[in-house]
Amino acid sequence: MDHRLLAALVAGAALIGSGIAPANADMTLRQYQPYLRRGHVLPAAIRNYVDGLGTGFVWANAYELARKRPAIFCSPQLKPGGDYVAMLDGQITHHPGVRAPYAADTTLAMILLDALVNEFPCKDAPAQ
Repeated sequence: MDHRLLAALVAGAALIGSGIAPANADMTLRQYQPYLRRGHVLPAAIRNYVDGLGTGFVWANAYELARKRPAIFCSPQLKPGGDYVAMLDGQITHHPGVRAPYAADTTLAMILLDALVNEFPCKDAPAQ
């Protein structure tokens, strides 16, 4: 499954569960950037959105594995309910995008997917 399509599907599912519905269904880095400041409290709706994205990726990964297809990321310990906000924040602050720094309109879903793939690479995955 194309990772961009997967990210869009997961983002949509996260929005349904989070109770937030911005005009553009995907939250972008530009919208999230103010919450990266130290000491700033992340609103529950945004935390729920990010947690929904992470949980969706875990389930999508399990779906791929159950059908004997390559995993998106490889971590037998990762389960729904991980600290996806910390992973997202770490990816934004310490890692560039796949080929360049993240553009302001990059969706959080794509950044979190990068975080999961970088944090839990599969041994047989090609190097980026």
